[in-house]
Amino acid sequence: MSTFKTTFAKFEINQTSKTLTMIWQPNTQVMGDDGFKATLTAVVDVVEKEGLNKIYVDARQYFHTLVPELQTWHDSQIVPKYIKVGVKRIAFVMPEDFFNQVAIEQTFEEDTAIGSLQTQYFGSESEAKGWLNIALVA
Repeated sequence: MSTFKTTFAKFEINQTSKTLTMIWQPNTQVMGDDGFKATLTAVVDVVEKEGLNKIYVDARQYFHTLVPELQTWHDSQIVPKYIKVGVKRIAFVMPEDFFNQVAIEQTFEEDTAIGSLQTQYFGSESEAKGWLNIALVA
């Protein structure tokens, strides 16, 4: 297992389970849109480089506002790359803030229609990791 961090998130790569764990940090309250974009671009790069197919996102300390323009950028720039590099599942442990919950869910709402990328939202780490580790159906 290896770990690394960016300005706004900590990461753990688990080659055995083919999972990238991403833990947003409290300083996301001062993260601008460029910081969000840079962080997600780093996620795509690592997933591709390491051949990972699952992402666990701990968003409990995610405080940046996902405005519609950022959601559109995510849908057009990040999701197609996730699919291209083979990501099959993304599990979120959601923040307590209702508005951030809604923004995260809206960002992936349209993506769940894409059969090859499954996204689910959970209230606990154990639920999220349990769902990620259920055998993927090819």
